[in-house]
Amino acid sequence: MRRTIALIMAVGLMMVMATPGTALARAKFTEFTGVETQIGGGPIFDGVDLSKPVVQLELESVFDDVTTDPRNTGITYVSGKLTVTDMATFTGIMHGTSQTVVTGNGYEGTWEGTWEGKLINGVGFFKAVAHGTGDLAGLKEIIVFTGTEPFQPVNMEGRILEPSGS
Repeated sequence: MRRTIALIMAVGLMMVMATPGTALARAKFTEFTGVETQIGGGPIFDGVDLSKPVVQLELESVFDDVTTDPRNTGITYVSGKLTVTDMATFTGIMHGTSQTVVTGNGYEGTWEGTWEGKLINGVGFFKAVAHGTGDLAGLKEIIVFTGTEPFQPVNMEGRILEPSGS
C-alpha cells in the first residue's frame, strides 16, 4: 500500500512540474557583463570631521553603464551612505539605492534597486538587486560590481531574470 501511495505521489509531482505556469516553474535569465564609469558626483565631505577614526559620508553619484545587454545600458543615479573605517586606506562599507535610466536600443524604462558593498584601499566591491519599470517591467536583475583600482571604472557581471512564460 505504501508503494502505491508513493508511486501516485511521484507521478503527481512529475505532472505538476511538467505543467506550464506552476509554482515550480523556473525563471529564465540572461547573463551580461559591462563596465560602469563614474561621470559625476561622489562622496560628500562637507562638514565631515576627517580626523575621527570612523567617518560617515553621504554619497551622490552618476555613472555611465555600458553592458552586453541593451536592457541594462544607461545612466545610473546612486545615493547612499559610506562608512569609512580607515581614512588612511579609504576602507569601509557602503549601501544605498540606485536608478538606472535605459533609453534607446529598443528599450525605454528604469531599474530601481538597492546595493551594498565595501571599499578596500579605495577599490569598490558591491552587489545590487533591481526591478524594472517601463519596457523592463516584470524583470529583475542581480549585478556584482568589482573594482580593480581606486576611483576607476568597475567591472559588472549580472543576470536579468525573466518570469517563466515570458
